[in-house]
Amino acid sequence: MATFRGFSEFADLSSSTTRAVARARRGGPQKNEEEGGDRPPSSSSSAAPALLRPSPVYAGSDEGLALLFRKVGKRDPKTKARALEELAAAAFPPAGADTNAPSSPATALPRRERAAVLAALAHQHASRLGHDNAAAVRAASWAALAAARRHVPRAWGALFLGLPPGGGDGAAAHDDDNRHHSNGNASECWVAGMAWCAAAPGGGDPAAEVARKAGAFVAELLAAEAGGGAEDGNGGAPGPRVRGSVCRYARLVLGCRRPSAFQEAINPSAASAKKASSSKAAAAGGKKGKSKKGAGEAAAATGPSAAEREETEERYERAVLSALCGLGQLLDGRPEGGADATANAALRCADFPGFPEAAAIARLLHSARGAFRRGAYALAGKMCARAPARVRGTTAAPAGAPGEEDAALLDLGGAIPALLAAEREPSNVGPLLEMVLGYLAAATKARGGAWGDDGVDAGAFATALGKALRRGCGGAPAAAWGPTMLPLVASLPSFPGGAEADADAEGKPLPLLVVASLWEGRNAAAGAADAVAVVAAVAECATFLLLRRRDVGAFSAEAWRETGQLFLDALSFYLEGASGDAGYGPVAAAVDELGAALARDLRKLDVAAAAVEGEGRGLDVAGSWLWGDEGLGRCLSLDGKANAQGIVRKWDAVLNKMSREEPLSTSTSSNLVPACKALVSSIVDDASASRSNKACTAAEGGALLTTLRFCGVRAVFPIARKGKAEESDAPESIERFCVNDLLRWILVHATTTAASVQTDFEILRLCLEAMGQGQRKQVWATVLRELVKSYCDYTTLSIGLATLAAGDDLVECAVLDAFAMETAEHAVAAFRRSHLLGHGDDEEREESVTRRGNLQRFLETCAGLSKGCPGSSIVSTSVVERWIRLCCDDDRDRRTKLEEDLVLEDESGSNVVLKTLLRACSTSTENTTIPKGDTVQLLCQSWMEGACALPIIDANGALREEVVSLVSSSACDDVRSTPPADHALLELICQAWAKRAVRLIGISQSCDLDSIGLGDAGLWDQAAGEPQREDFLFLCLMYLLHTIDSDGAQLFDQSKSELFVPIQACLVKSAPLLETFASRTKRNLELVDALGGSGRLSKPMLEDCCRQNVDLLSLFMKKDAAPGDETSMAKALTSLSYLVSLVFPTAWHEASSTSEGDDYVIAEEVKQGDSLYYEKGDDQERVKATVLKVHTDDFPNLYFTIKEESTHNERQTVAGRLKRNASPSGNDVAASSDPDDLARRDRLGRCIAERLVKPFLGSMFEDGACSTKREASAEAMNIVISQIGLVDQGIGSVRYEIFQAILAWQRELCENLTPSGPSVEKPSLAKCIPLLRSLSLALGYGVATAPSKGSVHLFKMDASESISKLAELYDDASWVEAQTADRASEAFHSSVLMWIAVADSGSTKHVHLLRTLTNIVSPCESPELAIISYQIMRVLLSSSDSGDNDDEKSVLSELTQCFVKDGKEGLWMESFSSLLYKYQDSPIMLLPAATSASNELCNCLCDPDKRWCAFQLLHLFAKDSQPLQSGDDVVVPYDTERQLALWTEAMEDEEASELEEDVRVASKWLPERLMSLLHSIGSDSASGPGAEDQMMGNLLLWIVFLDVLDSAGSVDMRNRGAISSFAKKTNALGCVMTLALAEADLEVSRNENVFSCIDWEGDRLSRDFLLQKVATLAVFRTVEVLPTHVKTWFNDDCPRFLRQKLSAFVESVVAPATLQRELNRIKEATSFEEMTVSGSCVSREVIATYQQDECQLSVVIRMPSTFPLRNVEVDCQRTMGIPENRWRRWALQIMLMLNSQDGSVLDALLLWKKNVDKEFDGVEPCPVCYSVLCIKTHQMPNLECKTCQNRFHTSCLYKWFQSSGKSQCVLCQQPWSGTRL
Repeated sequence: MATFRGFSEFADLSSSTTRAVARARRGGPQKNEEEGGDRPPSSSSSAAPALLRPSPVYAGSDEGLALLFRKVGKRDPKTKARALEELAAAAFPPAGADTNAPSSPATALPRRERAAVLAALAHQHASRLGHDNAAAVRAASWAALAAARRHVPRAWGALFLGLPPGGGDGAAAHDDDNRHHSNGNASECWVAGMAWCAAAPGGGDPAAEVARKAGAFVAELLAAEAGGGAEDGNGGAPGPRVRGSVCRYARLVLGCRRPSAFQEAINPSAASAKKASSSKAAAAGGKKGKSKKGAGEAAAATGPSAAEREETEERYERAVLSALCGLGQLLDGRPEGGADATANAALRCADFPGFPEAAAIARLLHSARGAFRRGAYALAGKMCARAPARVRGTTAAPAGAPGEEDAALLDLGGAIPALLAAEREPSNVGPLLEMVLGYLAAATKARGGAWGDDGVDAGAFATALGKALRRGCGGAPAAAWGPTMLPLVASLPSFPGGAEADADAEGKPLPLLVVASLWEGRNAAAGAADAVAVVAAVAECATFLLLRRRDVGAFSAEAWRETGQLFLDALSFYLEGASGDAGYGPVAAAVDELGAALARDLRKLDVAAAAVEGEGRGLDVAGSWLWGDEGLGRCLSLDGKANAQGIVRKWDAVLNKMSREEPLSTSTSSNLVPACKALVSSIVDDASASRSNKACTAAEGGALLTTLRFCGVRAVFPIARKGKAEESDAPESIERFCVNDLLRWILVHATTTAASVQTDFEILRLCLEAMGQGQRKQVWATVLRELVKSYCDYTTLSIGLATLAAGDDLVECAVLDAFAMETAEHAVAAFRRSHLLGHGDDEEREESVTRRGNLQRFLETCAGLSKGCPGSSIVSTSVVERWIRLCCDDDRDRRTKLEEDLVLEDESGSNVVLKTLLRACSTSTENTTIPKGDTVQLLCQSWMEGACALPIIDANGALREEVVSLVSSSACDDVRSTPPADHALLELICQAWAKRAVRLIGISQSCDLDSIGLGDAGLWDQAAGEPQREDFLFLCLMYLLHTIDSDGAQLFDQSKSELFVPIQACLVKSAPLLETFASRTKRNLELVDALGGSGRLSKPMLEDCCRQNVDLLSLFMKKDAAPGDETSMAKALTSLSYLVSLVFPTAWHEASSTSEGDDYVIAEEVKQGDSLYYEKGDDQERVKATVLKVHTDDFPNLYFTIKEESTHNERQTVAGRLKRNASPSGNDVAASSDPDDLARRDRLGRCIAERLVKPFLGSMFEDGACSTKREASAEAMNIVISQIGLVDQGIGSVRYEIFQAILAWQRELCENLTPSGPSVEKPSLAKCIPLLRSLSLALGYGVATAPSKGSVHLFKMDASESISKLAELYDDASWVEAQTADRASEAFHSSVLMWIAVADSGSTKHVHLLRTLTNIVSPCESPELAIISYQIMRVLLSSSDSGDNDDEKSVLSELTQCFVKDGKEGLWMESFSSLLYKYQDSPIMLLPAATSASNELCNCLCDPDKRWCAFQLLHLFAKDSQPLQSGDDVVVPYDTERQLALWTEAMEDEEASELEEDVRVASKWLPERLMSLLHSIGSDSASGPGAEDQMMGNLLLWIVFLDVLDSAGSVDMRNRGAISSFAKKTNALGCVMTLALAEADLEVSRNENVFSCIDWEGDRLSRDFLLQKVATLAVFRTVEVLPTHVKTWFNDDCPRFLRQKLSAFVESVVAPATLQRELNRIKEATSFEEMTVSGSCVSREVIATYQQDECQLSVVIRMPSTFPLRNVEVDCQRTMGIPENRWRRWALQIMLMLNSQDGSVLDALLLWKKNVDKEFDGVEPCPVCYSVLCIKTHQMPNLECKTCQNRFHTSCLYKWFQSSGKSQCVLCQQPWSGTRL
């Protein structure tokens, strides 16, 4: 590398840095390639120093690094920071980097290059980068320098510490280095000091990241100086090299008076270059301008800009502040007098070589920059504390160390007064005073004092400090300087010079002068919190002066009183003026701290005043005045003070804090007693005389209590009252105060300020404890008696008793016993009354009013259970015994107890007396032990009433057996009691019993029904057939299962099967006329669900239950019939069927769904595209295939072309080869079924067949056979066939025998139905009925058993013969007529319907039968006929659709007529709704029924039971596009006709005719009831029980009306105008909107389907609607269908509070749906012809284009977001070649149609098209509506004015006459005289 030749090589400013580097390289040898450049060159040794000193340029040979250095020289901070990071990564990679990677720049970088980088970087850092204004640049530069040490440690140490490159002792080199640095030509000495200052905590570099990086560099410095790694440093203590570098850097920085001087000092070469450049520029300017002015302008042009000056100022300020902070940290790290410091003062000074001059620091103390002064104050303070040898007057050594002049020391003593007087910056006051304290402390330590000629002038100091304090220290926060006040005051002499004669002009001692100034300065404080802190400092200083032993003689008596007054002023400020009552915030915290300080000071003064050795203090002089009436007494006086409550409250706080300082016993002789006694007198007098309630406030009570605690009751009493002499006897005064004042306070506070009651009783306790034993009992009895008489609430009494119980034997008395007894009696009586129905009499209400509060808390307090009680009862034992008797004694009979105790049981334990006793049992102590017998009685009573007693039993297991025995007996008696007839009462009783039973199970810890009475099978058997008892037991069991926490299925395990059977039989409902299997077993299903479902019950247990049920049925069928057997057998059959369904959840025909019958394919049903299975060959292999074609050329023998999916082969086949299932199964599914299930089915099926079927097959139809047993046997067959299944096959099997019996029955039926000749009588109905019913029941009709549809198909029976014969029979008109007149044949009709329902063959014959039967029973008046109509519906529901069949329509119409009649059972209604649901996809079948019964259906909308079905039918009717009346002979309903006459009375003839025409059009389409609603809905606002049903009916009817209006408008748009005109005339819309908006939910989301409430699936099961959803739909449909009417109502009549909600609803829900509907209608329209229409929901525009006679007409309709509340906009401007007046007229037509006529967009466009066509044909438009065709009637103008010959529409002209009030032509204004065309 080339030898460094000095700065002359780079003096040529015109040459670039790169060229200079090149010249430097050319002068040196090349690097040693063989050695890789790691060793130094062998050339002259003069090259070595060049590597050890900073270089202004990079002298290395790496072009990449040179490029990075050029980037470092850029102005952009980001570029510089990034370049520095890249430079560090390239030259000094971190320890974890892979330096062996070939792509790493450091791989081939020799150490010499790194040293060159470090040298250049050190120079750049010292001169520019380390002071850059961008924090990122400074941080990156420090990081790069710190990283370099690991790579070039010797060069690094030589550069920054002056260490010798070869290592070893570098003392000599260090001396040379110091001499070298003194020249100022090298900058390496700055870097170490700069780093130390930048990393100094609290004032170094303001950027935290820079400080952190600089700190890392300092750590490397300390480690290098110590000779180790960064972790081997000496704990942060700098060595001499670092200290010297810091001092030199600080000396350099602090020695610069201006920013420009600082810039020149750190970068002299740049400054010189700039000066040279400026000189040349100035010379050039001077020559050019030939004048001084020109030269000056040139010089100014080359000067720094404003931005550059600002940046220089910022760098300078940062450097100065960091230098001051760095020096301070340096002093902190090496204080004088430390363990490693020398004793010689001269050597101490030498510890910091090059320390900044005192003049520089003194200059900063007086600097105009506040930040500089603040830093200088801090440094000067540390110099006083850490380096006093450098401060004048702070060391005992001679002033000035050897080798230094005295002037080199910092003179603070003389400057302090001036600094105090001159300082105005608030943030500097604190550091300044801390500096003063440091100086005073150092001077006092060194010379014994800091005042006088060699120190500080005390007078001048006090004067300056006083002025500063009086102005609040310039607004500085008191927290910054307040703590310095006491040491400053303590250090001041009494007078300047120490003699009394040298007092100031006012004669005040200097400490008093300063404290007085401090007091005055509170008003100038920056804020309220600062003012409070100033007052705290005043109190602290005044207390110190009063307690200090010296200067007593120097202070006059007046001065001592003034000092005491300052303390009292501080106390008064706290008591009266200090804010901060909010309890939080800085002000409140300051006030609280002031109170604590005053309490401490008062305690000190009080203790000092009482001490014997207290002589020699100022307190001795001013003590009597301070504690007397003129001192503290005046502070605490409440007379005439507005903030008396604040004074009392804060004095209470002071006393509390004083009490915490020292135990109360030491305060009985306190000097505060006189003032406190006076305060107590004031409180009592003010409460008695000055207030209306005669009671003290909460603050006064608290202060009184604290005062009595602090001073003692006997010290305060007797008290002097206003106008009375002070009482002499303290006990008498205390008693009078308790009985008169305190008692009154308690009563008042109990009703107004409950929080004060505790305080009152605390005062009472202190007063009672101050009395004698006898007086104490008497006073307490008197107070308690008066409290009871005054109806003091229980809570207050509880608080008082608990408070007094903390004392010693204060509470117990006869008055309390009597009151506790009476209270318990009232509580128990109230609890008993609450269990009576209709409770709440006047006596109970009076008791609740007169005695309020927490009764339980009072009772627990009496029992000694409340918090604060001593743990023993405070009432006598007899009282507790009486409480037990009150709770447990009960002589009511069982029925009374059942209806009273069980009805309103409260789990919370509303019997507070019992609850209290239970708690006493659980927490019994020696004094409250309750006997065991009483405890058992209480636990039993708690079980009955619901209180929680389980913890007590668990804690004492010996009680469990006795309690369980008693409560089990009670539960069993309750469940055997006679239940009430009232169902609501029964529900309450069962619910309460269940809760008791669950508690019993919890107590006994066993889940057993026997212990609670439900485990008795005889009980369930007796209840069967008694509906009241059945309901009672069922509800008890269900509530038990729902309440119990454990698994309810455990109640019915394998051992309980004998109980489960009678329970199931009992729960089956007795079959009324109309009852399904599901409704009869509803309770059974609820029980199983409550047990967790059938899966929770074991299959063996259920099978055993089925067997027991079969045994029971067998007994019934074998014995002679007896009354009630029919009901019992029906319940047993239903129970058996239900139990079988639990054992086999899947019915047999469902399990066999892949049977052969379902596998067959019917040729006529096969369609092209069907996916079936083709059976190939004899092995019956099946492959999936698709039907490609159905061949009909050989009809009826169809065949098919199929394609196999696996091979794609096509073939032709017949239906016999096509199957529906993938595998053949046949009738035998045993192979694919569960073996256990099959075995169980076989066992149970055989059992039923052997016991209930086979014994009766031969005698079922014999004469005299019991029909009940016959039908029971048939129903048993149904169970076996449909539920269990015929598993076995073959001759002799159960399947075979049952099948043969059924075939025999059908043959016999056909024989009986077939006449033997023409003269033979018709078939005997008596013979046919048993056969029909038995066949139906056996094959799944299901009366007592579960119905089934698959039995006939399962047996492959052909029932067509019997159906045909029945059809022939009913085709006989004479026979049918005879049956119609003979009501006795109803049983036959019912049997026929049963058989049709089971044997539906898919033909239409049964439909014809149904029509005939319907005509026979159409009146449907008797219950028997209602059953037949119900059976008809069952047939329809079970049959397959037969298409458009007139017979079926007739049946549905007749059923609808039956529906609209009153008195239908719930099952009938459910079947009818299911029928409607079935035909929802075939509305044509229901339309005749809906149309014929439309008026009656309208009436049904108000009936909750019929509403759903009626609305669905009316909805179908409304959607049909056919009028009710056709032709011209339209009948207007009578009510509407009368209303029409009233409307037309005052109308013109033309207008009346128009309205009559509208009414006739409405009558064509609307049912009569609907029209009546429209003009009477406003008067139908009923109220009462049926009001909601009426409202619902009206809203549904209105929705139907809107649907009819839509349908009529779609047929002819004129219908819309006519019907809406009629509706507008009725004013129905306003009534409906008001009604609907009151219930609607207008906050539904946009995506929510508002039509879901009326869907078929919506509420079919509940058969009702939700009013809120229907109202929302009504609002939606009204806005959608009648937009114009809604807009008018919205603008004129809508309530203001609903407008915003309705507008939002329209915008978010209605408008988008309306526009989408319009667009859908436009897409479906077919009448546009040459007109094209398009639209968008996004842009909300509809665009129509119409080609007419070479003119392309275009119209744009814009729908606003809140349409119809805002008008649409129509734009026809795109129409070319049409006059403006014409297209404007067209736009008005469309807007009139949409905005005023309730028209749709489609209607408006079609009308516009027709108008255009007419205009192009030469027809002139009407001048009123601007339309050729009338918008409403679509007529052309038909009235012509005789004067002007203009033509008008009739309706338009008469509207004009009506609105204008005159009969003149619209255009010529002549009296009208026209001609009708």
